[in-house]
Amino acid sequence: MQARALSEDGFVIWDKYDGLQYQTQPVAAWRWAIAVFGYALFRIVDAALTYL
Repeated sequence: MQARALSEDGFVIWDKYDGLQYQTQPVAAWRWAIAVFGYALFRIVDAALTYL
């Protein structure tokens, strides 16, 4: 089941010399923007709660 979950986003290759390799597609720019925005929001809320 884990191999199927991994292969939905990319693909899994087994090489007898290198072992298991997992390759994915590049992350879209909008996903990076959401991640950065979420991290900044988390830091702002954390700082506000610490200050109070």
